Amino acid sequence: MNEQIKKIKVLDSVNVKTANEIENSIKEIKGVLDVKFNLDDSVITYVLDSWSSDYDVLVTILNLLNDSFSVEGEPYFEESEGLENGEDYVYEKVEDNAEQGEENEDSNYEELDEKQVRKKELKYKFIEVGVSLIILITGLILSAFKKTQEVAEYFYVVAFSVTSYEFIFGTLTSLFKKQFNFANIALLLSVISSLILGSSLGGAVAMIVYVSITTLYELFKLDISEKYEFNFNLEISAKINKVSAVILSAVFVVCLFIAFIIPIFLGNYEDNLLDCARRANEILLIFSLTPSIIYVPVSYALVYKQAIKNGVCLNGENVYLNIANVKKVTFLSQSVFVNESGELKENAHGSVLELYDANVLETVLLSSKTKESTSKLRKELSISASVSSLDENGKNNEVIALKNSLKNSTVLAVGDTLTEANVKLTLSNEKDGFDVVIQDGNLKKIPFTVKLLKRLKSIIIQNLVLTLAVKILISILCGFGIITNLLLAVTPVLVISVLSILNALRNNLEII
Repeated sequence: MNEQIKKIKVLDSVNVKTANEIENSIKEIKGVLDVKFNLDDSVITYVLDSWSSDYDVLVTILNLLNDSFSVEGEPYFEESEGLENGEDYVYEKVEDNAEQGEENEDSNYEELDEKQVRKKELKYKFIEVGVSLIILITGLILSAFKKTQEVAEYFYVVAFSVTSYEFIFGTLTSLFKKQFNFANIALLLSVISSLILGSSLGGAVAMIVYVSITTLYELFKLDISEKYEFNFNLEISAKINKVSAVILSAVFVVCLFIAFIIPIFLGNYEDNLLDCARRANEILLIFSLTPSIIYVPVSYALVYKQAIKNGVCLNGENVYLNIANVKKVTFLSQSVFVNESGELKENAHGSVLELYDANVLETVLLSSKTKESTSKLRKELSISASVSSLDENGKNNEVIALKNSLKNSTVLAVGDTLTEANVKLTLSNEKDGFDVVIQDGNLKKIPFTVKLLKRLKSIIIQNLVLTLAVKILISILCGFGIITNLLLAVTPVLVISVLSILNALRNNLEII
């Protein structure tokens, strides 16, 4: 594996004990493979996984030094000198000269601040979209006059080229790397077919809308990651990509049938071939414009945003999917509900009852206490079932047994004990080993999390069903020749895309 070696200069004096504590803390940061604090020159050297973000890890370490150890630090740049073992220095030596140092500081800042660079790139994308729109509108104006109708087609092709070159290059690069995003592949085939078949206007409009939406989405991701210090990397899931592959493959076969087989039964083959090919292309373009590529990750991001505002941390996409399917909740100890003085915690009663309201079929209390004590608490809190006198292995076995009894749903294990269940949730501030962390220990936030993610699943299903229904209807109309204009065929799909994103926003606006 290729690795990167980075260095941070510590500006304050640090003793040996603090240096060891700093090393141990940095080792826990995701992506850091090894750390060494050299007290002689006050430099921290850390080995970074090549797939990790240099800037994100750097900021995390600097914040750690400042917040936890009251120590100031700054990036340490030195010249690359024939490094071995995949070591990767990307920074040049900073000179002592004050004037030159200021210049280097500016250049290094630009090099390090990846998010700012990415924002600039996205702004340039909007400029490209604006230029493309001007060219497209110019073409539409020219098409209104008989003498310039043929010239208008060239303007459509240019408008298409301005916005699509990066998409085409990125899709082809992914194919060479054997990374198959089937929605992108289908979109690429459909827009190229549009140009070949003389429907350049529809292809240009499709690409302009697609690039605009994806660029807005990238800006949204950057905004989330900056505001909440969250490395937002939720992409289209492998499961959805596989479903897209099946659907789009079937659509592609149908399109080939319409384009090349149907003309055989319509009399003159050559006369009907072009017309049928255009109908097939309309259907392919309709299905390749997949709103789920945008609204599914956006839905996840909005839920993350709402959760983090309420003191709940969600660690990964699988957590969203698993908790949305939860049917049984297991409480791993009485301490979930009872404090050290033996009194019930606030919201203990309501948190269990609200789980039933969230369509949780069964709640189970696993306890190391006696049967009498466990049964009393179970009845008091209206918990469905309980098992007493269990050690940690016994609790693990009980959770695994519950998990195995469920086929298409998940067991949610609540408490400060690790288990082998699909999903784990804790009430403490410790994140290691848990999928969900309730930072303030408020029991009310257990049903809050379950309801939030169940509603997310419901909204995503609504969007998928609505989008698929509209696509099938428009495809039928195109197949029978009722809709013959590519732009007219694509417009309803684009409208549904906007409605789907607005529907996703609903999960963030409703009060649970």
